[in-house]
Amino acid sequence: MFTLWIQTYSQNGVLFSGDGGLKALVAQQLAQQIQTGSFPLDISLNLPAPDWVLEVWSNGLYPFLPPFVYEVGSQHFITFPFTYPLVTAPFYALFGDRGLYVIPLVARWLTWLRFWQIGKRAHWSTLSLCIGLVCLIFASPLSLYGGMYWEHTLAVALAFWGVTTFLFPQAPFLSRGRVLRSGILIGLAVWFRPEFLCLVAALGLMAVMGWLFPKWKLAPPLTLAKTCILIGSMACTIGVFFALNYAIYGHPLGIHAIQIVEESSPAAQIA
Repeated sequence: MFTLWIQTYSQNGVLFSGDGGLKALVAQQLAQQIQTGSFPLDISLNLPAPDWVLEVWSNGLYPFLPPFVYEVGSQHFITFPFTYPLVTAPFYALFGDRGLYVIPLVARWLTWLRFWQIGKRAHWSTLSLCIGLVCLIFASPLSLYGGMYWEHTLAVALAFWGVTTFLFPQAPFLSRGRVLRSGILIGLAVWFRPEFLCLVAALGLMAVMGWLFPKWKLAPPLTLAKTCILIGSMACTIGVFFALNYAIYGHPLGIHAIQIVEESSPAAQIA
């Protein structure tokens, strides 16, 4: 009921009109292309306007400026990855503005469900598990993000399911299939929030250390083959994302690279 109550604050369009508003604009454009069967899809930001307005924009008066929108050639792209507007576009086509919140809401529920599953698997008492779940729901910004048109809940759900599949196996024996699925889910989180590259690096290191030093128990002991599967599946999943970014934006890191890498000094990046 709490999560559905939050949805009442986003009845008309997008609750948060900054980054979420730009993502919603792209999602609406993609939904229209899907409905009309216009393929391949154009993920650039195309604002309908009369010719004289377009001419004014081309002379440097475009309504959106960096770091929110960047001009690449003759096209304008929003800063964040194309993936989130793309996966939410079909829901917008089906349900209108309300469809924009289907994925944030369901992803949040899946994170809570997984938390309950892991608590049961770890043999927590029912009281401890309920207290933990209450804290996760009412003391975490993730609950609020589930009521906004942001990709945070989806990325967290993918990463959380992937990490817990690896760290909390259902049985003492972790099958290769589960290792592969874990790596793919964690890699997919990067598709929506590139910051999860840090998690990928940390888990890759944990997997290697767990294989080299099983007694340290940094991670479930993995054979060399399973360690390679985990790292390889994460790397391949991220590699596909980088390849798509390069094809679309001309840079493997996408528009984020312009904002984070090319427009800041090495000292600022380290900070």
